[in-house]
Amino acid sequence: MHSVVVTGVSTGIGWGILKVLIGRGYRVFGSVRKTQDAERLSKEFGELFIPLIFDITDEAGVHTAAQIIRQQL
Repeated sequence: MHSVVVTGVSTGIGWGILKVLIGRGYRVFGSVRKTQDAERLSKEFGELFIPLIFDITDEAGVHTAAQIIRQQL
């Protein structure tokens, strides 16, 4: 299975990219800033969506997300 990381998937272009990739069978690690967005997108896209809750400007959060991705891969 192919996997990708997409930042900012809660709305807009990021959400559109998430939708297309999930539709093509990719597992998508997607960043959101709010737990509510992670829950909403998990319900919408199912098990191929792996939410990562962090702000891209938070260096520690980025490193934590990278560790989660490593564990999953």
